Amino acid sequence: MIKKIAILLLPFFLISCDGFGSKKVKNIVELTPQLSAESNESIEINDSHIIHGSFDYDISKAESYIITKNKIVSEPIFINDIIYTIDDKGTVSAFSRKSKDTLWTYKIANKVGSSNYTSGGILYNNGKLYITNGSRFLFVLDSDKGYELVRKEFPDIIKIKPVMLANNVILLQTVSNHLFAFDMNKSKFIWQHEGIFETLSFAYHVSPVVYNNQVIVSYSSGQVFSLDAKTGHEQWVLNLFEQAIGLPSFEPSTVVCAPIIDGTNMYIAGSFDKLLKINIATGSTIWQVNANDVQSMGLFGNSLFITNNARQIAAISTNNGKIKFVSNLKKSLDLKKIKATSFASPFITKSNDAILLHIIAKNGEIYNFHLDNNGIFLQEPIITQTSKEIGYAGVIPSGEIYLTIGNKIVFVRKKL
Repeated sequence: MIKKIAILLLPFFLISCDGFGSKKVKNIVELTPQLSAESNESIEINDSHIIHGSFDYDISKAESYIITKNKIVSEPIFINDIIYTIDDKGTVSAFSRKSKDTLWTYKIANKVGSSNYTSGGILYNNGKLYITNGSRFLFVLDSDKGYELVRKEFPDIIKIKPVMLANNVILLQTVSNHLFAFDMNKSKFIWQHEGIFETLSFAYHVSPVVYNNQVIVSYSSGQVFSLDAKTGHEQWVLNLFEQAIGLPSFEPSTVVCAPIIDGTNMYIAGSFDKLLKINIATGSTIWQVNANDVQSMGLFGNSLFITNNARQIAAISTNNGKIKFVSNLKKSLDLKKIKATSFASPFITKSNDAILLHIIAKNGEIYNFHLDNNGIFLQEPIITQTSKEIGYAGVIPSGEIYLTIGNKIVFVRKKL
């Protein structure tokens, strides 16, 4: 009994770093180890990595559309001038920027007897939408008319966006660490793979990555597998988290931001204490950096930019993993006033020869750093506030930058 009580109280001891019995509880920003610069290597940005055009911070004047009546809860997709979204009531919407009108809506929630959904995603392929929305179901809709073509129930909840493998074979990953390769034409499973079952659910999940004949999948157990795309057989496994002996696993350790592929290499980071550059073919580590709780990444030229739970932005050398630029993503340096937030992937714009690095926070703050003539971003950012809360932010194929705010989508790049 004493042992059980000690285990239950352990998290409360761990979050207090002011000594035994302290009344202060530190937040995640204070608890996450800070990164420090250790290299003077310059930051070289390739023109192909730059978005040409300025960032429109006054979103009240930016191009925006109300897409649905409810909150958008998954990353929208943009096909030509059509925007496809899912809201928290299980409604899929198709909106035309050209006609500025909703083309159709389809409420998939009615089909499974629930009215509240979170996460999931939309995959477009050959005139069809493959949709997950935090239920056990995969829905396939006609992208032009919005009617349902297929509905398939899986063994557990799917919070991850579907991935197209090949020849109408869809990859679907459940919260119980199962990955399924399902042939939509033949309506049968091609193969499946199972990771270690975790008793705790995790809020963040990353879709599998398809590269040549490999499928790279990460599980909440902290394991990353390379699987043969045709058979699902394991090629290599990478253990990202080694649990201390005798300590219970109170929280899953997993990849929480999309891995980045660069040639034959891949960068992996997440809710653990490492950032790794690995060889995709073998799974061998090229270099690793002690970087805790990485939220997002962006690769530009010879630098990998990351954000973390300590509310920092850092540029890491792709050559050797050395940190060459670090700055705070905080309005105040008083940690007592800082609240945790999450950050979208960094991006870089160029307008009138000025190069800027932008980081968008979920709380509506946007941090902007200027690149000087010596290839170093200035330490102090320009900070703007756009909204109380931003759901998703990203760059669409046309090069435009979008934000989702509640039930709206806002385009914040001024075209050249």
